[in-house]
Amino acid sequence: MYWLVESSVYSIVQLLTDLTYILELVCTSSSSCTSSLTKYLNSSNSLSSSTSALNNTLTCSTIPVVYSASQLSCSVIQSTLQALFPGSSTATITRSLNSSLSPGGEDTLTQAGLLHDDGQVQMQLWYEGVEQFYCQATGCTQNVVAGQGGSGNGSTWSCPEMECKCRENTLFCGGGTSPSQNLTGAINTLAGPLTIDCFASNTCNFKQSFLVALFGTNGLELSSCSFGECVQQYVIEQALGITSTAASGDDLSGGVIAGLAVVGAILLAIIAVIIWGFVMRRKARRDMNANGSIRKSGGVGIEWKNVGYNIKNPSYTSRWSENVYSFLKGSGKRSNGKSVLVGSSGSIPPGGFACILGPSGAGKSTLVDILAGKRKEGIVKGSVGFTQEDGRGGRVRVGYVDQADVLSPTSTVLETLVFAAQLRLPESIPSSTKIDRAQTVLSQLHLDHIAHTRIGSSEHRGISGGEARRVSIGIELVSSPDILVLDEPTSGLDSVSASRLIRLLKTLAESGTTIIASIHQPSSALYQAFDQVILLSRGNQLYFGRGGIAPKEYFEKKGYRCPEGYNIADYLLEIASSEIDIPPQHNGEIERDSSGETSYTSIEQDGIANQDQASESPLNEKTITYPPSPRSNVILSSRDDNTTATLESQSRIKESWWRWPRSHCATTFLTQVEILSGREWRNLKRDKTLLIAHIFFSCLVGIFAGGLYYKVGITIAGFQNRIGSLFFLGSLIAFSSLSALYNLVEVRRLFLRERAGEFYSPQAWLLTRVLFDVIPLRLIPTILVSCSVVGLSHDAARFFKFLLIIVEFSMGMTLFNFLLACLFRNGGVAILLSSLCNLFLMTYAGFFVNISQIPPVLRWLRYFSTLGYTLEALSVNEVGSGLQIVDSLNGVRVEIGATIIMQTLFGFGMNNYYRDVLVLFAFIAGFAISLVFIVVYILRERR
Repeated sequence: MYWLVESSVYSIVQLLTDLTYILELVCTSSSSCTSSLTKYLNSSNSLSSSTSALNNTLTCSTIPVVYSASQLSCSVIQSTLQALFPGSSTATITRSLNSSLSPGGEDTLTQAGLLHDDGQVQMQLWYEGVEQFYCQATGCTQNVVAGQGGSGNGSTWSCPEMECKCRENTLFCGGGTSPSQNLTGAINTLAGPLTIDCFASNTCNFKQSFLVALFGTNGLELSSCSFGECVQQYVIEQALGITSTAASGDDLSGGVIAGLAVVGAILLAIIAVIIWGFVMRRKARRDMNANGSIRKSGGVGIEWKNVGYNIKNPSYTSRWSENVYSFLKGSGKRSNGKSVLVGSSGSIPPGGFACILGPSGAGKSTLVDILAGKRKEGIVKGSVGFTQEDGRGGRVRVGYVDQADVLSPTSTVLETLVFAAQLRLPESIPSSTKIDRAQTVLSQLHLDHIAHTRIGSSEHRGISGGEARRVSIGIELVSSPDILVLDEPTSGLDSVSASRLIRLLKTLAESGTTIIASIHQPSSALYQAFDQVILLSRGNQLYFGRGGIAPKEYFEKKGYRCPEGYNIADYLLEIASSEIDIPPQHNGEIERDSSGETSYTSIEQDGIANQDQASESPLNEKTITYPPSPRSNVILSSRDDNTTATLESQSRIKESWWRWPRSHCATTFLTQVEILSGREWRNLKRDKTLLIAHIFFSCLVGIFAGGLYYKVGITIAGFQNRIGSLFFLGSLIAFSSLSALYNLVEVRRLFLRERAGEFYSPQAWLLTRVLFDVIPLRLIPTILVSCSVVGLSHDAARFFKFLLIIVEFSMGMTLFNFLLACLFRNGGVAILLSSLCNLFLMTYAGFFVNISQIPPVLRWLRYFSTLGYTLEALSVNEVGSGLQIVDSLNGVRVEIGATIIMQTLFGFGMNNYYRDVLVLFAFIAGFAISLVFIVVYILRERR
């Protein structure tokens, strides 16, 4: 008897323990899953033994949908049952979909006593904590039912077979005091198909034919249900069609591998180009043709015939497009066919010193531009030839000094001249010799006392205007030009500075350099220094010949008397400015120098000057091919009998416009990059304003962002802040890249002047400019901002993946702003367009507007949003660390992977990280190619 009582007590205790255990299996959080499973995990079924590429984060799913094996507990409140059994009734149901996907596998379920066949359902009904009966169904399938009205998904389990069994001597099964409470017969006969409907409203319906007939359409109604399933995150992601393996980065798709192969090939090509650059520089420096010395000819004169210039008159069909182009470039509407210069002819002997006089608009600058070989946008006609005393063939070096001094403001005078010498003298000349040449010119121009003074700018005072003009002349003199052409060198100078400058030019002419200078209004002393005078009036040449009193005598013969003691220069300017129609000088009246041989270069052209370089002109060469321009490619050929160059057929122009321009720079590409890098580094050290501003504000914004998003939580609101911080970072990079646009606009004039003088190739300048803008002004500040205390993933691998995306986006935005700065002369227009583009990027980034909600007619624009690819990659990288969302909605605890929230709210694909990396790289490549094309073919000095 004692044994029977003890056995009964043990059975009751065991049943209560089983109920407690079952209820504990209905998890409420990931921590409860961890504690419940710890005692069942061992070395053979530990979670860490799963594939490392998968997201093994343990989570508690509290929705009706089953992923592996789920438990639920519901209250049974049914009036018929409560009439017989007024106490508390509870139903627990275990649904097994795929036991092998449970944490720890089937071994864990076996040790817990919960292992069931796949597709099996077991329901237990408890009354006052004691199990009354159980039902078991097999062959079940799950159908996920989409929620209505924004509610979560539900599930329907359909089972073809079910059987139930009473627990003997329990209250429901004959253990009660009343025969009406004995339901053994009814329970044991429950069989046939079973349907279990569970809803997000925490209710379920247990439907079997007998129960439906007894209790109504919904069968046995269950309420206040708690769903719980301990499952690993990758199981949920796979059920939702998300491949965690690709997101982890360990396995790559074929397209990604192909893209990475292309990137690798490009990197190898860059390395090969660098090696090739070293080889070519070494070869050039070993060239003994120059013998390590600076050569200068015995004297070169210049002669021109019937030189004229008309502003191009576009056809009716092209006039509108050219006006639009000119408006966008900021150069205004073009005139229609105005003649600026008509039939100018003249000859200046070697070592000659000539001035061009005339009022404003007479055509002085146009004539000096043509004689110097500058590119013109209109129609140039006539021919230019060069005379030489010793009859030597070769190339004639022509130097040009513009009216405005365009110099590097942070460089010193000596550094400016050394820079010009290093780039304009041949590669074979030693660096020490180049430096000596710069110092010689420095002394020749009497600039020794300011050798280490910075050039300065309007904001930071440096050297004076006269000193700056002498520096500009020195830049041309370091290469020992045969002919030096100057456009109004005395403009803006006081009388003393102008007098010193003219005396300097006179000294240069006496040393064998041919000097041509346009003078606006010279004093009597300045006028007397010139050997020859050219007088222009409204584009017509009124006089060319000897200086001094010769022009006075010429015009007095024509009836224009000069008052006694009157300044002859002012007298000539009054004649040129008068309203009297004075006939131009005839060719027969022009004095010519007959010494030496003459080589004429025809410059008759349509739209642009044929010489791409201002520093050299052809002389006595069999075939002379000039670099193509964006609008023409003029090819000159020389004949032996009279060495006169003529134009070939214009059909050749249309066939070869795309050819890459040949470089006539004196140094190799690698040397150009090296010298340019030295100047950029000096500029960065001496003018730290922009660098300090970028770093300071980056730190300031980083602190602000850290406070704004300080330790973002793992709630839904915290996840929104987490993505918001990434969007904030991307927007900051986009707008801070505007400084790259302004920087390029500032140095544009200096680049155009130095390119026209063939200091370096445009590719070398562009590469150096990008490197010294991206690294100190983009990457360093970006890294500082990225190190804020927002609370992103601290995994080193993910941080570097994060950094890769940030660097790509920063480079892309920098190149894009460079592109705008090169396309538009007006910096304000470029900045406006860049700001509007940033607004577009933000709109289609997927943060403000859900991309899937945008109308299809506008949705395709998202493919051009680099910020969208950046935000997606950063979000995927962050979520891929196993981020879990734990929150409470209307009192209901929610614990779900951040992957699902990310896909639902923003539409980001979990597998798109490496795709986004390659897309951003493609944008960088596209911007870079476009930028190189524009800089090489379009960004040229035109007059």
